[in-house]
Amino acid sequence: MCIGIRGTLDPALAGRWKKIGLSGEPINSIPGPDLVVFTKSGTSYSLQVTNPVDDPALNPGARAQRVKDNNIRFEAKTLRLGGRNFLMVRAGDASERGAIERYEIKGDVLDHWWLLPAAAKEWLEAKHPNVQGIKPFLGSFVTIEKLDDEVVGILAETLNDRSLWILSCQYRKL
Repeated sequence: MCIGIRGTLDPALAGRWKKIGLSGEPINSIPGPDLVVFTKSGTSYSLQVTNPVDDPALNPGARAQRVKDNNIRFEAKTLRLGGRNFLMVRAGDASERGAIERYEIKGDVLDHWWLLPAAAKEWLEAKHPNVQGIKPFLGSFVTIEKLDDEVVGILAETLNDRSLWILSCQYRKL
């Protein structure tokens, strides 16, 4: 996944996780898949994210796309920095596309955190204006072009800055 950076398998992730949303928010208003499954596959996890296909609001085309999306598998590992966990996810195809997100597990609840792009952009421009491994921001994502030691160090700096992270969803282990 990351040249020069080795992730690990967090045994606490293994298994099935059902979306429970966020306290006080309607579950359908919370982004994220309804079910997340981590299955050990060699030196990484096979990650599958699914949403229901029996939703009556889905037209046949949308239902077919959801079935297709539900069958995609990703490669996933944990990167632990400063006492926090990042989930490194890579598409299961040859594209090398991936994502890195923060998570915490408290008992049987998995907290999923997103980096806030506008706040991160402002923070990066102020603290690391010449960083090479992070490319311009695309839409609502922070783009990490190369996860090298410099970028890992920058991620570590963001960990305890609550203005940069938002709890996006919670999942309960089944």
